[in-house]
Amino acid sequence: IGYGFIQNGMMPNSFTLDLAAGAIMTGDVEFMGKATTTLNATQLGGGSYTPLGAVTNEVLNATSDVGALLMSGSPLSTAIKSIKLDGKGGLRNQNAVSSKFPVGIGTGQMVISGSAQVYFADLATFNIFLNHTTVSLGWDVFDSRLNTYYFSIPHLVFATDPISVSGLDADVMEDITWDAYRDPVTDCQIQIDRFSS
Repeated sequence: IGYGFIQNGMMPNSFTLDLAAGAIMTGDVEFMGKATTTLNATQLGGGSYTPLGAVTNEVLNATSDVGALLMSGSPLSTAIKSIKLDGKGGLRNQNAVSSKFPVGIGTGQMVISGSAQVYFADLATFNIFLNHTTVSLGWDVFDSRLNTYYFSIPHLVFATDPISVSGLDADVMEDITWDAYRDPVTDCQIQIDRFSS
């Protein structure tokens, strides 16, 4: 098909990252933009654009490509079945009379939150929720070449922590949700470090 689309003024608005036992790591990024135009010729390969070849790095999974999960600098005493990270940028279209497309993108408050499904093996994480304790959370993901991403949420508070069991022959789980706040030391809600092999 010799047709394509160009979307101008794109800004990332939200993202998700999912790690679940026995599954590949997945995520998505949502963009918000100003205008869409169609074309019947490529924009790549000419001028200052250089098409890049497909990457050969392996797909990351939550079984062998995730290091230790650290809470406030120490390994968790309980095992985690899944963890999800959500980020929302609070962008909005700035629409105007006589304009087919938005005239701009308004920025808003960054909201970082997440959830984790934790095996209920002791009271460590539940007491953090019960006492409204502020903690940090960090973990790394890496491939066989040791290309590594380190995710750090330096200042988070558990929002909910119900302890539940789905039925007979099922594990007792903590379904934790949490919210991140600006850390006064690092001046951020989330930090992602990338290390190349």
